[in-house]
Amino acid sequence: DPKGLFVLEALAAGVCVAMPDHGAFGELIEQTGGGVTFDPAQVDALDAAVQQLKDDHELRRQLASTGHAAVIERHTIEVAAERLRQLLSRQ
Repeated sequence: DPKGLFVLEALAAGVCVAMPDHGAFGELIEQTGGGVTFDPAQVDALDAAVQQLKDDHELRRQLASTGHAAVIERHTIEVAAERLRQLLSRQ
């Protein structure tokens, strides 16, 4: 899925993510603070990212919490509806 909706779903459920820094993933991770990215061209990069999250419970907790809050703040249907209302009211 090039839009990365499953990343937002994971974050909404309170689960941090490790995603390749490719397509929408890098932007989503940067915007939400809910995970780590890795270079998809590096053979061991995914392993290193997963190992980092596996070994650092506090980092996982922080990323999950930050990501969850960002999704609730910026990516709910209510937020989308309000943005659409604002856009339409300008015309």
